[in-house]
Amino acid sequence: MASSNVLGVQDAYQLINSIASQAIGATGLTATDTSSFIKVGEAIMQTGLESTLNAIGYVLGKTIFSIRPYRAKLSTLEREPERFGFITRKITYLMMEAEATGDYNTQLNSSQLADGSSIDPYVIKKPKAMQLCFPGAESLQDHYTTFRDQLAVAFSNEAEFIRFWEGVSVNVYNMIELQKEAKARAVLCNRIAGQVAMGIGVRDLVAMYNTTFGTAYTREQLLTTYAESFWKFVTATVKIDSNKLTDMSAANHAQISGYAAIVRHTPKDRQRMIMYEPAFINAKAQVWSTLFNPEYLEIGDFEGVNYWQSQLSPESISCTPSILNTTTGEANAAGSNVSIPYVLGILYDEEALGVMPKFEYVSVTPFNSRGGYFNTFFHYLYKSYVDYSENALVYILGDGGSAEP
Repeated sequence: MASSNVLGVQDAYQLINSIASQAIGATGLTATDTSSFIKVGEAIMQTGLESTLNAIGYVLGKTIFSIRPYRAKLSTLEREPERFGFITRKITYLMMEAEATGDYNTQLNSSQLADGSSIDPYVIKKPKAMQLCFPGAESLQDHYTTFRDQLAVAFSNEAEFIRFWEGVSVNVYNMIELQKEAKARAVLCNRIAGQVAMGIGVRDLVAMYNTTFGTAYTREQLLTTYAESFWKFVTATVKIDSNKLTDMSAANHAQISGYAAIVRHTPKDRQRMIMYEPAFINAKAQVWSTLFNPEYLEIGDFEGVNYWQSQLSPESISCTPSILNTTTGEANAAGSNVSIPYVLGILYDEEALGVMPKFEYVSVTPFNSRGGYFNTFFHYLYKSYVDYSENALVYILGDGGSAEP
């Protein structure tokens, strides 16, 4: 299977538009292919339209400008900009094994210090390291047109005309923030679906609860009838997992065949947690007020989300992720779409996923004297990355109904 990483620049507008549309609830949960990039008010009163935008009526009376600034969510995933270079490489140091003792006779070699023998101090033991590459980048472009006089007939005075264009500027800013959030959601959904596809670091809390207590409850039962017991179990499990991530370990991340073990540890201040917040709001109301407070869990950075991919199916994720082929070391698209009905959250190392801006700039064209307008263009180049060799734990709520281990 060919690598899903692409060296060239990928035009990401279709993906970002799809994610943004799902995010704002304009479309329902849609199976989305992220693998190539991871990396009712009446619309218009029938009184006539000005002829430029065909959306604004001639002056009727008071005008209300409906606009307010929006700030992107999931800022946790944004990294420091990287202006130069096209391929990001990451040097990972592999596990070094201890060797036989040379300065004593031992039970494994009782005569190595015998007369006539010698100990070679020049045996070569090279440091073991592995290079991971994150090639390519994604691009976005947008622009809008500013007219000099054509819209003047739609407003009663200069102040209204200026306020309209101020609103246009705010709306453009809001769309930039929404696209920024959509980029982060694409990376986040890719990582979660990717781990499920690879079967690494996935915690089905419903199955774990049933196994621990010898029950066979469904997800619905645990979220309602047995909510208090279940949420206490969830809280304890996540806190224990958070503590375990601070240990040097080869678990909770991918290993690549042919290399020595990749060992990682994630201190508390490097841990990040993103959780489906409505579930915990309901839990707080049913159980106790300190449930899942970041201070209680002592995790470095906590962020809640109201939905993962679509506002219309807030608990679910459906995408075809880019995954790591642990046999070849290549990045491949998952063989099929991954659908997860209920994602509770992800606990991860800050280096496990992110969005890295490379550059952003705004450019204005010269005034078009014949047409009476000018255009403002926005350009973005960024890198979306997922590193499966870094620690991450995905928490899902399966259907339940059995006490399977």
